Amino acid sequence: MSNMLLGIRLLEENRRFHHFVWNELRDVLPKTYQFKSHLFGNVGSPVVANSVVREHAQHNKARCPKAWATVHCSTLVDDALDSAHSAQEAREIVEQLVDLYKDAGMSLHKLASSHREVLEGMPVEEIAPSVDVFHFDSSDPST
Repeated sequence: MSNMLLGIRLLEENRRFHHFVWNELRDVLPKTYQFKSHLFGNVGSPVVANSVVREHAQHNKARCPKAWATVHCSTLVDDALDSAHSAQEAREIVEQLVDLYKDAGMSLHKLASSHREVLEGMPVEEIAPSVDVFHFDSSDPST
């Protein structure tokens, strides 16, 4: 997920614990800035990311039941690995996940599938670079 942590806003009262000092000039006192959103590298960031995404999925369970199941059973921080009984079901999962994360101000990236139909129509920039969507061979079970 792109910008996952930047999309998670910090409460006003917690921002004082997430600050940094910046000084461009040696002769001037440094300035202190506070983050308004979670930053990558914070010790608690993985837990916060999991909690926010799981809570968002819970609130949208009726609208995106397949995405809810993937988030709760097959996702760790920003990696989801799920399976489906058919390409159509996998496509439904992907579409619901895209919708769920978009609603949260996040976007999915590095999508991958062993079936062409699951990724058809997805923006090329959202597909994992290791997936060659233009050279699927349906007769080859390894694709």
